[in-house]
Amino acid sequence: EETMMRTGRRVVTLEKAFNVTRGATRKHDDLPYRLMHEGAASGPLKGETNNPEELAKMLDRYYTLHEWDLDTSWPYRSTYEKLQLKDVANYLDALGRLPEE
Repeated sequence: EETMMRTGRRVVTLEKAFNVTRGATRKHDDLPYRLMHEGAASGPLKGETNNPEELAKMLDRYYTLHEWDLDTSWPYRSTYEKLQLKDVANYLDALGRLPEE
């Protein structure tokens, strides 16, 4: 189970690294406008929208669990190194896309 969890963390972190190379930041993790500002059309949540403050708290928790920077959403060098992805960290560092720890 530990190996599967570690592999999953590596995959998620590599996906994030790819997005970071393309300029993705925390703002790109927001939900679409419609989900944040337009109420559900029907069902038990009719008229409900997602709360921006709650989403921000959830993102903070998600980034913390993954050991990513809360401001940029970028993984730290130490995160890459723990996952044996030092080459990825070096590449992102050369691009100026590693946050300060």
